[in-house]
Amino acid sequence: VPLMFVANLRAQTFDSLWDEINDKPTKKQIEILNDVCWQFRAKNPVYALKSGSKAIELAEKLNNYSLLAKSHNLVGVVQRNMGYFGKAMDHYQNALKYAQTANDSVQIAYSYNNIGGIHRMQRQFTLALENIYKAATMFEKLKMEKGLAFCYINIGIIYRERKDFKKAIEYLNKTIEIRKKIGDKFGITLALSHLAEVYFQQGKEDLTYNTYLKLLKSYRELDDPKGIAYVYGSMSILLEKQKNYSEAVALRKHSLEIQRKIKNKDGELISLSHLVKLYSHMGEFKNAKAALDELSNSIKNTDMVLAKQHFLSARSEYYFAIGDFNNAYKSYKEFVEYKDSLAAQEDEVRISAIENMYNVERVNKEKELLQKDIEIANAQQRFLIIIIVIGIVLLGIILYNIKKTRERNKELMEVNLNKDRLFSIIAHDLKNPFNSILGYSDLLVTEYESFSDEERREAIKEMNSSAKKLFDLVSNLLEWSRAQSQRMTVNLVEIDLKKELKNIVDLYEPIAEKKNITLQLKTKENTKIECDENIFHTIFRNLINNAIKFTPENGSIEISIKLENNWAHVSVKDSGVGIPEEKINKIFDSKSNFSTSGTANESGTGLGLLLVKELVDRMKGKIKVESEVGKGTTFTVCFPR
Repeated sequence: VPLMFVANLRAQTFDSLWDEINDKPTKKQIEILNDVCWQFRAKNPVYALKSGSKAIELAEKLNNYSLLAKSHNLVGVVQRNMGYFGKAMDHYQNALKYAQTANDSVQIAYSYNNIGGIHRMQRQFTLALENIYKAATMFEKLKMEKGLAFCYINIGIIYRERKDFKKAIEYLNKTIEIRKKIGDKFGITLALSHLAEVYFQQGKEDLTYNTYLKLLKSYRELDDPKGIAYVYGSMSILLEKQKNYSEAVALRKHSLEIQRKIKNKDGELISLSHLVKLYSHMGEFKNAKAALDELSNSIKNTDMVLAKQHFLSARSEYYFAIGDFNNAYKSYKEFVEYKDSLAAQEDEVRISAIENMYNVERVNKEKELLQKDIEIANAQQRFLIIIIVIGIVLLGIILYNIKKTRERNKELMEVNLNKDRLFSIIAHDLKNPFNSILGYSDLLVTEYESFSDEERREAIKEMNSSAKKLFDLVSNLLEWSRAQSQRMTVNLVEIDLKKELKNIVDLYEPIAEKKNITLQLKTKENTKIECDENIFHTIFRNLINNAIKFTPENGSIEISIKLENNWAHVSVKDSGVGIPEEKINKIFDSKSNFSTSGTANESGTGLGLLLVKELVDRMKGKIKVESEVGKGTTFTVCFPR
């Protein structure tokens, strides 16, 4: 009924809609209003906004929190399409609050995805992914492919903005696949429009142009003015690149006319900014100035983060075109400073961590399902064993199997305990650099102007140090994981021992100098061995880093080479705190306690030494440890020659 009602609205005025609604609100009336809001979100946003606002009003009278959540989400979409991101975010936050009160998982998921979408438009990609992945996880649990498609298109756009075109295409194609499956032509067309943006950024002009033609046909069939305006604007940019300015202006003006008609503030600002640049290129400075003045007035009543960026970029190009290089430089400088302040290029580690957390959660769910299957299979097996036990002849075999199963379970429990212990320590050590990065970045964001240049440099220095520690820990974890799962490939090449060790020593000298530690390579030997170069570097980076960590200030570390028979012995000797005798045999044992702090309270998981032992074994080598408490430790790695 609601869809029939919406279809009949085309010939009605908005006022006549209220004739269909009784004075006493009903759930059905609210659903009709929500359908109207959704159907007209692009064609007539004012119409959609009025309908959605009425739905909120009626839902409040009914105290129906699920409908309130849905209505706020829909009105938020309309506000977002009109370029009012702050108002949209308010509606999405209200939607989340009401959905959580109603325990409405569907609207909770849509709220998270919508909130993520606003963060994406504000170029806050980390916050965007955090919310979108929350939504995707919920939609997967609900088995709602339509909701997943909304998440995937958001993720695809984020990767496009970050120039990761491979992942952008992957997620946009996932969106199209789902939209085709559920028969959503509008959704297919929207995803295709973002694919066209990827093609354009890749420089595939012919493919981009052909895709725009398909989009224009689809948007006309859908009677979607916003989509039509988008295609005109995009084709205008393509024509500008081909230096066909007159046709580019015509299409952009047509796009601007539609954007104003449907009150799409975002599209209006982009169109005006582009017209300033086009007119400037054409030497039509009067028209360029008029468009710039319109743009200046338009950005005054908007909360769009990118609005000022559009204006500053356009103003800089205008001044440059008329030869006012002083103002052009000032505007460009202001544009760059403002663009940098948006902090669009966020920490790769944080974004990768968020993506990995989502992937890990998906893997864990698969493990849970597998575990249930295993439990069912085990139950069936036990039932069969009970029957088989009746046969006295098979009693011995059954007892033997039970014994072996217990042994395997015991081994599995030990492996799981070791894994849990290791990852709990790693998780703790991951938090410290993350907390440091978050703490200093928050201070820079909130207190930037009050800090001196020296304080800012110190904060950035601390963030850089934490990021390096985080990178080293994650690198070791990945290497160790690959070694454990037998996925590591060994590429044996001939390497010069002295040369490779010198490169590693040079890398760690600045770190050693911070603790006034003398780090030197003492050897006259110059020999070559066959070894995997990456594995060799990983082994001695960890050993030297370990030596620096457990050597106090003003200490020394010496690396030496000794040739003996068919072996090359490489030793890393430090004057550090040493290792108690009872712990020497445990440092390469994953069952022991991993965590030990360095002399300057450096964190440590013990993972580096576990990795060293794994890699030395892979090279068919040997590792020896000699240590005396208070005097130092010597690690000697023996490679076959």
